[in-house]
Amino acid sequence: IDAYNDKYTLGRAGDIRFIDKYSDLIAEQGGHTEMDCYNSTVSIRQVEDVELKSKYGSYEFEEARNLSISSAYNDKYEIESLRSLIVTDSKYGVYRIDYLDNSLLLDEGYSDKLYIKGSGGLKGLKVNGKYVVLELGIDEKTDFRFKADVKYPKFDINEEAMNIKIKIKEGSDLKMEAIKGTETEGMPSFYVNGYDMAVTLTEQ
Repeated sequence: IDAYNDKYTLGRAGDIRFIDKYSDLIAEQGGHTEMDCYNSTVSIRQVEDVELKSKYGSYEFEEARNLSISSAYNDKYEIESLRSLIVTDSKYGVYRIDYLDNSLLLDEGYSDKLYIKGSGGLKGLKVNGKYVVLELGIDEKTDFRFKADVKYPKFDINEEAMNIKIKIKEGSDLKMEAIKGTETEGMPSFYVNGYDMAVTLTEQ
């Protein structure tokens, strides 16, 4: 579909390619989905892998496998269940995810907000940017390595439950490495890097 100011409602669909401005897309089910959107509203109940480029968009997925975003500007995301989120470049985005199963990568974020209520056995998390807010609920049984290199950090994490290996604070700069649980080779790694990063890890 190549759309301009249109509205589409689909039932069960296969692969979708949606290029549009000012359009709405609603579907019950989609396969591999590619979207290049401007000021769009998209709601797909169940979808497989999604590749997205967007500005001023609003997106809702009840269940998605992998969401890969090459660039996003001032978008809003509401997702109930997601396997992995990969974001190359995002500004002013709001991501609300009820459950993230596998991994999170934010390569370059600016003033983004990521609210993840719950997560499974995360294999990795990497967040890099400026003025980014991350709130993540994690299983209390999850062991992980936490590393940070941040200027003006705002961390709310349970350091008492961690083995702090490195913690160097010089003025507004913080370098930190810690282990939650039993250290093993190949254990999940959480990396936070950037400027004025607010990170909250809540055990559940």
